[in-house]
Formats: sequence, C-alpha cells, structure tokens
Amino acid sequence: MIVVAIIAIMILIGIWAYRLQLLKGKDARRKADLAQWQKMLEDYINDSVCYPEGVICGSTYGKSFEGYLSEIPCDPLNNTQYNYMYTYEEGEGCNKWYKIYTKLENERDPIITQVGCEGGCGPSNNYNYWVGSANVTEVAQLPGEFWPEIPGVPDGDGGDGEPGPTATDGTNGNGGNGNGGNGGNGGNGFPLEIEPTCKDDGIQYCIWDVCFSCCPDGPPYRCDQGGTPEDPSDDKCILDPVCPS
Repeated sequence: MIVVAIIAIMILIGIWAYRLQLLKGKDARRKADLAQWQKMLEDYINDSVCYPEGVICGSTYGKSFEGYLSEIPCDPLNNTQYNYMYTYEEGEGCNKWYKIYTKLENERDPIITQVGCEGGCGPSNNYNYWVGSANVTEVAQLPGEFWPEIPGVPDGDGGDGEPGPTATDGTNGNGGNGNGGNGGNGGNGFPLEIEPTCKDDGIQYCIWDVCFSCCPDGPPYRCDQGGTPEDPSDDKCILDPVCPS
C-alpha cells in the first residue's frame, strides 16, 4: 500500500509539472506574439505617422497590414477570455500610443507583478500582462482609452460573485451576486458564432475587421475570414468583445 501511494504521488507530481510546462510554453508564445505585434506597429507608424485604430489577428491578405506580416499572431486559445486586446486613444484622429493586453495562464509568473497586473488589469480586469508603445508607461486606463466589457468576467475587484449564465436563445442572462464587488456579468443573449445573413450575388459575406458587419444589426459581430481569407463563402460571424456594444 505504501509503495502504491508513493507511485500515485509521483504520478500526480509528474502530471502537475507537465501541465505547468504546457502553460509556460503557451505563455512564452504570448509574450513573443506581443513583441511581434509591437514590431509590426512600429513599422506601420514609421510609414503611416499614426498607429492603426484596430488590429485583429489572422491573415493580412488584402488588408492594411499586408507587407508587414503574412499573418498577425492569435492567442493560443483565442476565445472570449484569452485573446490579444489592442487599445488606443479613441477619437483623437491620429493615434499616438497603444497598448496590447493578454492573459497568461501561469498566474504565478513574476512578470505579472512587474508589469503592474497583479489582481488583473485592462478591460474587465481580464488580463495580467501588457505591452505598449514607448510613450506609454501606465497600465491603468488612460483618458480616452476604450475598454470593452469582456463577457463572463466579474466587474468587481474584491467580489466573489460568479458569472451569470450566458443565454443563447436571444434573451439576456442574469449576473451573479458579488460580495465586495459587482458580481458576474450575465450572458449577452447572442451566440458566439453565426452564419452571415448579408448576401452579395447570392454569396454570404461579412467584413473581417469591421464591427457590426455581419447582419442582423445590433450584435457586435465581425467576420473571422473562414478558412480561406480570399473566399467569402466560408466566412463566419463571431462575437467580438472589442466591438462596442
């Protein structure tokens, strides 16, 4: 029995260590991806004077970043909770600074504290690591910086509320009750992915970098470009937290 218990403990330690290495590997990629975004943005502003008003990961084929990168890196998980969030000074005409936020899975990474993200930072406090242009040093929200609400993330810093259920039938979910915070956000009533309903010569289409381009009007959907960016017939509309609601 003692031998079996020792073997079981060793297996558990091995599984934990393996999982930790997987997390560290994905986090290393996230940091490298953000560095690649930074290089692309600096090359872009050298040519265009201003930073762009939006950056979305994926193929740059036929888009404004074509020639800088063939593909802008996406987060390894790339879902509502794990994504690269690009923010800037909205409404100023010429964007002179930017920030990019991401969420590291290894929450014990010391760099989280070094960049001021212990306890969370960025929109909805969903992120714990960030980089920015050379003229930005403050992780807190800056004047004019648009922070979208991240679905399913509690609003409060000190609350223990749970996120409300996400509705998929067109109704609004109810947020959880927070204790010291604001509790969880309810579902927004929209499915994460839908078929586009706009048509051009009978072909469904949407626009990959334009919010609300997928029809019906209202939900903040944009196009994911499908499997082949040059062919709109396999496009899907995805709910994007970056789009203003």
